[in-house]
Amino acid sequence: SAPRYYRVDDVSTLRDTLAAISKKALVTCEFLLDAPPPDPDFVNVSLDQQAVSYDPVNGWSWTGERSLRLQGESCAKLESGEVVQVQVVAGCPTQQPR
Repeated sequence: SAPRYYRVDDVSTLRDTLAAISKKALVTCEFLLDAPPPDPDFVNVSLDQQAVSYDPVNGWSWTGERSLRLQGESCAKLESGEVVQVQVVAGCPTQQPR
């Protein structure tokens, strides 16, 4: 059978192609942690190393003891393919909206 690939001739095509692929991939704004954090008030979420505020409208919020969800603008960035890495880190006071 013929190889399956996306042809990319320049950087703008690469960006558009990666965005199209990410929309086809299963992207979810829901995250399940391996274990509950020692203190849920000392958890932070980052998108591509940019901190996201604990905000149920455009940041993130807990949905369970060990589950959280990106909300609004944060979720839209992830679903659009703008975000490459999501990190959930425990140990520092949770960043609140400014």
